[in-house]
Amino acid sequence: MSPDPRLGWSFWGRWVVANIVGASISAGIGWVVVRMGPVIVSQVVLWVVIGTVMGMRQQWVLRRHIQVDNWVWASLAGWTVGGILGGYGDIDWAVIGTVVGITQWFGLRRQVQRAGWWVLASTTGLVVGGFIGGAVFLAQKSFVFREQIALAETVTDFVAWIVAGAAAGTVNGMITGPWLIWLLRSKRKDQDTNEQTRFFESFGPGSRRQ
Repeated sequence: MSPDPRLGWSFWGRWVVANIVGASISAGIGWVVVRMGPVIVSQVVLWVVIGTVMGMRQQWVLRRHIQVDNWVWASLAGWTVGGILGGYGDIDWAVIGTVVGITQWFGLRRQVQRAGWWVLASTTGLVVGGFIGGAVFLAQKSFVFREQIALAETVTDFVAWIVAGAAAGTVNGMITGPWLIWLLRSKRKDQDTNEQTRFFESFGPGSRRQ
């Protein structure tokens, strides 16, 4: 089984961009959400938003290579449950990354071989990405936006969230991209067989040679 020629630098680039866009949008919406309603409710809504947006952006890249109809739901479930378990106070990105990896694994395990490695990839990407994103946020608040008036503080805080999200998304995408390429290149043989079956069946009954 020859590797998919589309799985290379271009895929990695699209995957990184998808994570940057998803994380930036999530951060912008999240900034608004956490300022609305009770803390517990807003926190849950925040993780639901992140899971939905990230899942949609990632699915847009993956759909060219595997069937990922449930990727958004898997991401939504993983981010929501992971956020509830590890997203209060000091965020535990290891917990969130592990839970997200497990829920997404359910969507990958019938598509690729060695899908279990995705849990480690997800955990590593979110731990490192979350750390870098947090560091970028603190750096902006400490050095870039140190002198500000009340109105400017609101704007700069919003910008800081988006920039930090973009930084986290960049790192997460760069780390998980190569893992994903490796996994997709080991697409299950039975998946290829199913695709060939659907191809022959599209020409009508009896068109496939025995």
